[in-house]
Amino acid sequence: MIGNINMQQVNEQFEKAFATPVRSYATLALDHAEKLAELQYSSAKAYMDLGLQQARSALDIKDQNDVQAFVSKQQNFAQTVADQVKGDMEKVAELQKDFADKSRKVVEEGVSSATKSTAKATQSTGSTAGQKTAAASK
Repeated sequence: MIGNINMQQVNEQFEKAFATPVRSYATLALDHAEKLAELQYSSAKAYMDLGLQQARSALDIKDQNDVQAFVSKQQNFAQTVADQVKGDMEKVAELQKDFADKSRKVVEEGVSSATKSTAKATQSTGSTAGQKTAAASK
């Protein structure tokens, strides 16, 4: 019976100290990867749309006036691309910060849980050892 109790305690300690924090971190990392992939997809689509728009504009050039109009729109296009890049970088930075903050919280909770679990196990082991010693001395 004591072996079952100790095995149960070991399983509980393992779950609290290792399995739960690892599962929490894995879930967090997977969610982060999904958000990052979605951001990359939407950014790629935005850049593709901008590039296709430019290509279509270039194909519409038929004379000197069209060339001048196309060239004059290039500064506007460059600003649009710069704004898109800036926005994407800000989104990635925010995702990374959020992931770092949540990761830190998971680690802190894992360490706290492991510390409490270890203290509880040490306390239980000490009282079990004390009981064994008291029983042996009788």
